[in-house]
Order: sequence, then C-alpha cells, then structure tokens
Amino acid sequence: MASIAAINIKKEKYGVFMRQLVKSNNEKFNEQVVELTKVLYGYRKFNTEIQNTLEKLGYRVEKKGTHVKCYYKNYLVVTMASTPSDANAGHEIIRHIRAFWEKYDSKQE
Repeated sequence: MASIAAINIKKEKYGVFMRQLVKSNNEKFNEQVVELTKVLYGYRKFNTEIQNTLEKLGYRVEKKGTHVKCYYKNYLVVTMASTPSDANAGHEIIRHIRAFWEKYDSKQE
C-alpha cells in the first residue's frame, strides 16, 4: 500500500500536469484536456477506455502492430506505443495533441 506522502506527491504532480496542459488557448483542445488526462495520466497500456475516449472526442484510432495511430480528419495526430516503457508517455501524447491543434488551427485561418 502506498504511503500518504507518496499519494500526496502523486496528487501534486497531477496538479502540475493539469496546469501545464491547460495553457493552450485553443477551446477545442481545452475541452479535451480533462477527458484525455483522465485516461492518459499514468498511461502504461492502450486499452478500450482510451480508445473509446479518443473516438468520442472525434479521433480515428488504428492499431498497427505494437503501436496505435490516432487521426483527426485524415491528419495523423500522434503515434503511441501500445505498452510504453516511459511513465510520462501520457503526458507526451497530450503534448503531441496540443502541437497538432496549434498547427491545425493555423491551417484553418
């Protein structure tokens, strides 16, 4: 069982993680941050919950071998490992999605 100190550190890191993600000015991305963070924080294995959330948010998900490709309107948004070795993988995936939205918005203007 985790100690109270370890739980508090995890909650503190989660708060920092959320503050960093909400910096974006893109409303569509900001709406997705909460949903994505719920399923991707501490991401260790791709599962149906993650797939269903991504599809609900308008992404098309394709499993290719040991990786998963995520598309939005035929644009490749991010490629993620089915079982990442890095504990920060969920954070990195959301950073890639944020970068996509910044580029996507500039193309739409």
